[in-house]
Amino acid sequence: MNSETFKQRFLPLTRKLHWTAFSIMRNKQDAEDIVQEAFLKLWNKRHELEHVTNDEAYCVTLVKNLCLDAKRTSHTDLDAGPPEAIPLMAATDVENEVESRQQLSLFRQCIDELPEMQRNIITRRDIEDADFADIALETHNTEANVRVILSRARKTVFNRFKTLLNHDNRISTTAV
Repeated sequence: MNSETFKQRFLPLTRKLHWTAFSIMRNKQDAEDIVQEAFLKLWNKRHELEHVTNDEAYCVTLVKNLCLDAKRTSHTDLDAGPPEAIPLMAATDVENEVESRQQLSLFRQCIDELPEMQRNIITRRDIEDADFADIALETHNTEANVRVILSRARKTVFNRFKTLLNHDNRISTTAV
C-alpha cells in the first residue's frame, strides 16, 4: 500500500479515533498520543492491511486496545518499585486531590446532563479545542448559532455545578 492509498483509507478516520481515545482516556494529550501511536502501527503494518474489510472497525478496535494497554501500564507503574520509591502525599495534598477529583466528577456530570447538541458543542470547543467553523460544519449550524449554543451550555453547566457543589458542601458540613 502506498502513502496516497493509506491517506485515503485511514486519515478520514482521525476525528473518530480521537473521540474514541478521548472517551476512554479522558485526557486530550493522552488521546492524541494514542491516535498517533495507532497511525504509526497502521503505517508499519500497511502491507498487511490490504485484507481488512472494515477500516473503521479495525482502527477503533486498535485505538481501544492501545488505550486499555496505556491505562493498564500506568496502573502497574506505581506497583513496580519498592515501597520507598512510591511518592507519598501530605494529608493536605490528599485532601486537595480528593476535593479536586470530586469537583471534576461533578463537572463531568454537569456536562453529561446537557442536551446532546450542547454536550457535543461544549466538548468539541472546550475540551478538544475545535474551531467554531469546524463545529458549525459538523453540527450543521452557523458559527453564530454554535456560539449561542456554547454560551447556553456553559451557563447551564456553571449554574448546575454551583448547585451541586453547594449541595455537596452542605452534606459534608452537616455530616461532621
